Amino acid sequence: MISTYILIACVASFTLTAAVIDFRTKKIPNWLTVPSAIAALLFHLVSGGGTGLLWALAGFAVGFALLILPWILGGGGMGDVKLLAALGTWLGPLMILPAF
Repeated sequence: MISTYILIACVASFTLTAAVIDFRTKKIPNWLTVPSAIAALLFHLVSGGGTGLLWALAGFAVGFALLILPWILGGGGMGDVKLLAALGTWLGPLMILPAF
């Protein structure tokens, strides 16, 4: 139960920080997305073991896949792709879809 509150707090702080930085600079920096994705992997490894780690990696892949084609076609920035991939690492492959 406590891990759910930690997850919610991490996701909320990550997305709020990314939104503020993106609003101010029009960029989403690597120093935010990469450590967040790593923290999510560690969180899911500790809270869910190997299954949690696989779930987080699947979330990363789905988040990445959702925006990579629009980026290739010129419809967004790579920061957006990395943001959704990192968020997918926190939320998993199912919850990243409604978040998208």
